[in-house]
Amino acid sequence: MNRGRLVLLACRLTGGFTACVPAVALATSSRTLVVCPLETRSPECQFHGDGGIPDAIDRAMDGDTILLKAGHYAPIRTRDVAYKDITVRAYLAVTRKRLSIVGESGAVLDGRTRLPSTAIVLDHADVTLSNLEITGFRYAVEEDNIYDGHGVFAVNSTAHIDHVKMTRLAKMGRG
Repeated sequence: MNRGRLVLLACRLTGGFTACVPAVALATSSRTLVVCPLETRSPECQFHGDGGIPDAIDRAMDGDTILLKAGHYAPIRTRDVAYKDITVRAYLAVTRKRLSIVGESGAVLDGRTRLPSTAIVLDHADVTLSNLEITGFRYAVEEDNIYDGHGVFAVNSTAHIDHVKMTRLAKMGRG
């Protein structure tokens, strides 16, 4: 009797083709994507400025870490996430990904000066947030179908939150 060995595969459909690799190979392929304030010029910075964090999230793959260097980051563009009969307006939206967003000491998501929004929206995601300050997120209109002014809004998601300080939020979690 011939006994084969069982090999677990992870498969991904890309461009109409299915590619499979041993599952163990996926576990070792995580990356750290570094985001720096606009004025910081360093070879380690892959993304810059207030738009750098959403760009890093878009480029991130499952298991990646997004490292925010110390500085203030504010929403210069937003992304709308549908939830039931409302829309959640997000500065940072993570959809269907498993990743970590980690700040150095002094990394601040600051919603006081630019576009009204919710700081972070998780949509069917599994995200670790650590070492961040989230402050000043506000709404455009107090009572409408747009949810803005929150710190973290999770839709069918898991949020692991460690050492995250949220202050001066317009809705849910005022401080």
